[in-house]
Amino acid sequence: MKRVFTGWVLIVALGGFIGISRKETPVTKNNSYSPGEEIEYRVNFSLFTVGKAVTRIDRGYHKINDRTCYKVDAYGETSSWIGWLAKVDDNWGAYIDTARLTTQVAYRKLKEGSYRKDEIVEFNHDSRKVNVKVLNKETKQYDSKEYD
Repeated sequence: MKRVFTGWVLIVALGGFIGISRKETPVTKNNSYSPGEEIEYRVNFSLFTVGKAVTRIDRGYHKINDRTCYKVDAYGETSSWIGWLAKVDDNWGAYIDTARLTTQVAYRKLKEGSYRKDEIVEFNHDSRKVNVKVLNKETKQYDSKEYD
């Protein structure tokens, strides 16, 4: 009888852990931003404006991984008078799930002087994996690597 009781305790305890691993991300209410919103920034160094940036939330909704998403972009660039010294023209972006407020896809396209980076990161929250794609400068194809 003692073995049966111990067996049931183990089954219930392990069953509880299995339930925790399948827990979904809860729905989160968004009060921070809305579609069509735009924020502009100036980048200053002492008294001089050396760059500017803008963050935009697309007016429409996008479907990524069967989830309705916001598309958020951030652009940054140097001012024209400083561009001869260190030209920067960057774009960061993400598709953010409207219900969970989790990132589904993020990307960055960086142009900083002679440095270039084109990268796409795809998140699979259900399998807890991330797929990173980086543009190969020679082949012009994306090299892909998956992480747990």
